[in-house]
Amino acid sequence: LSARSLQSTGRTRSVSQPRMLAMWLAREYTRAAFAEIGDFFGHRAHNTVISAHQRVNRWMAENETIQTPHGCWNARDAIRRVEAELQLA
Repeated sequence: LSARSLQSTGRTRSVSQPRMLAMWLAREYTRAAFAEIGDFFGHRAHNTVISAHQRVNRWMAENETIQTPHGCWNARDAIRRVEAELQLA
């Protein structure tokens, strides 16, 4: 998914779920505040980022599947895959 898509106002599941994952990763791997992350992801309110963080934690706890433009993924597998890509960069 492009950065532009993640910052868009799109609400389709194939965009919103990866956006929530990206917000979660931003919170876990940076010192950015919820408000800063929300600003980056399309000027969203800090409570939107808090909600996304909680939801991704729940997805992982319940081993849920999320939808991406490239198919459905287990939330933990999707995060591991992104983490691996970030380590290569």
